[in-house]
Amino acid sequence: MSKGLGNKRPAKRKKRVGFPRGLLYYYFTDMWETFFIKLGAEVVLSSPTNKITKERGVLETLDDECYSTKLYHGHVLDLADKDLDYLFVPRFASRKKREVGCPKFVALADILKYTKKDLPPIIGPYYSTSRENHGFWRLTRIIFDIGFKFTINPLRIIFAAILALRAHRKAHDELHISEETLQKWEKSEVLLNDAPLNTNGEEILKVALIGHNYVLNDDYASLGVRKKLQKLGVDIVTSQ
Repeated sequence: MSKGLGNKRPAKRKKRVGFPRGLLYYYFTDMWETFFIKLGAEVVLSSPTNKITKERGVLETLDDECYSTKLYHGHVLDLADKDLDYLFVPRFASRKKREVGCPKFVALADILKYTKKDLPPIIGPYYSTSRENHGFWRLTRIIFDIGFKFTINPLRIIFAAILALRAHRKAHDELHISEETLQKWEKSEVLLNDAPLNTNGEEILKVALIGHNYVLNDDYASLGVRKKLQKLGVDIVTSQ
């Protein structure tokens, strides 16, 4: 046996954080995933929405819950079996003074905590500019409250937060287009999303898809509308 081979310590397991693949996840994917990964955590996503997600979510929620909230519950239940250390369900209300988010979204973390059994501890920071006048210092506190669950190094937490914000801004900038780019899209000089198929040399029909990110970017929730339009040779631009 090689000298010292028996003294090796087993690799330390990363803490695992579950992200339900629904609702605000589609707005802040890059920021949230970057932050936790840079803290040293392993990000675990729920499975893409499917029939089982829907059926489990519908059975677990009240009739008056919106469809997207029902799906979110289904995603949480999907994560419940994945050996997680934490479940990330932020209570995000607003970023702007005149912006108010859906109260059902804000209450999700508490609803899950008190109605679902055997869930991992929920990380559910609350942030609201419109109702609570939250700003920089509230965000800083949230960052460190979460960060110290994964590392004792404050510099690593700051670094993770900076990279997360950069990732969010980059994703935001890549999504938004100028008026000049929009005019080029209208003339079919550029493609912005899914390249249309089966055009058969005909003039490309252009369609604007309007809807929430968590619907347009979820094939099951949107009934696969993007792929269907793509196969029909339609060139789309989304409200996102």
